[in-house]
Amino acid sequence: MVILKEPRGRAPNATGFESLGYTRAMTRVLSVTSLVSLAVLIGCSSLIGLDEFHEGSSAGGTGAVGGTGASGGSSGQGGSGNQGGAAGSSAGTSNGGTSGGGMGGTAGSCTADIDNDENNCGACGHVCSTNNASSTKCDQGVCTPTCNADFDDCNTPDASTADDGCEVNLKQDGENCSTCGRSCQGGDCSAGECQPLVLYEGVSGGQGIDVTDQEVFFTDDNDGRVYAIPKSGGNVRTVADGQAKAWHLQVDGSNVFWSLDRLSTGGVSSSPVAGGSVNPVVTGVDSPESITVGGGYVFYSPLGGNLHGVLSSGGTPQDFQFPGDAPRYHNGWLYFVSSAKSGSIQRTSTSGGVPIDFATNLGLTYARYLFFDQDVAIYSVSNPKSEVYRVTDGGSPSALSDGHLASTMTASNGWVFWNERGTPQLPDLPGTVWGVPASGGTPVAITDQGGFGISIVADGDAVYYATQLRQNTYSILKIARPQ
Repeated sequence: MVILKEPRGRAPNATGFESLGYTRAMTRVLSVTSLVSLAVLIGCSSLIGLDEFHEGSSAGGTGAVGGTGASGGSSGQGGSGNQGGAAGSSAGTSNGGTSGGGMGGTAGSCTADIDNDENNCGACGHVCSTNNASSTKCDQGVCTPTCNADFDDCNTPDASTADDGCEVNLKQDGENCSTCGRSCQGGDCSAGECQPLVLYEGVSGGQGIDVTDQEVFFTDDNDGRVYAIPKSGGNVRTVADGQAKAWHLQVDGSNVFWSLDRLSTGGVSSSPVAGGSVNPVVTGVDSPESITVGGGYVFYSPLGGNLHGVLSSGGTPQDFQFPGDAPRYHNGWLYFVSSAKSGSIQRTSTSGGVPIDFATNLGLTYARYLFFDQDVAIYSVSNPKSEVYRVTDGGSPSALSDGHLASTMTASNGWVFWNERGTPQLPDLPGTVWGVPASGGTPVAITDQGGFGISIVADGDAVYYATQLRQNTYSILKIARPQ
């Protein structure tokens, strides 16, 4: 309420000007008083400075007291399941209040059996999916679906991730082909079988192929080049050119070696795997039939001649004074196939010397390939069947290929692989790539897109092979190895 008081000391006979002064003074009092009242009502003492309203030497009125702050929000309510309620609203800021927001609610309780409840499996609210499944259950907090035919649960999400049931089609998934975890190494999965991945097409031939951790190396005898291409496919690069009749090839450490299949002007050359200057390791050799590298040496057999060895950096070759086919460096020794003693596998030191028998009476006169799986020799014979055999030191041979015609062969990580050739004169007539455990067993057809196989190599993940799939079309392909 505003109380108006009559000014004291007013003369009885005041003039009109005095009356006017009285009215103005009252107006100022009303205005100031109203503003003070308004400030009190909205609780803001700093809304206006009253000492600005004065007349003459009269002091301004006392400022209004700040208003009481707004109350904080009420505490949040406990959520359903396992989520707590949200905190209350924060204190107001426009009126100088100090009350804080309410506290968050207590987490809701979960009474479900999270070890066995499929709607709360491993955690409250974690629902087991029936995607591609006939049924599902919660087993010890883990969703365990019964998958439909050709589907499987390969990831089994934990309780923090939404369950997706049987998310994998085993007939089509390239990373889970026929079984969880079986990768096709970049190839397609069709009807549960991994398909070859074409790395390169157009190579015109060559017997040489090898792999490093990242790349596949191969020769092209017609255009005289050594190539490399990423294992996953991509752009091919030239490692060396001007190498007419580049043929057999092997990578050893940071260098790649290859033979030059030329009469009288053949030999062995090398270069860094990254490319660079070509080093003629040995020249003037008649068509080296095969090469092997190890222990700082390159070993080779000229056409119809004796075994030779030369430093891998180059130099004068050493004639070992005895013939040998399919040389293979293994565990510090040079192994080879000999016609001596009714067909045998023998070994000698890297500097030559008297041959030592490994296995004799093998019934062979010539072998195209010789590899080792640990200390077991794997070899292919040159007979109408071109069979693949295994033999231990001093033991008797046993067949691995079971009558298959092995035109190319390799051994790697406990398996033996070979290509059974198709016929290049008939377009699109495929050959077959086979594999069998080195310990023996039933051969497995890895792919029927083997073509007219030229060379083959394998690592721990895949088999790589050079082949002629059609007339005048050469390819480098890759296919996942059996598990």
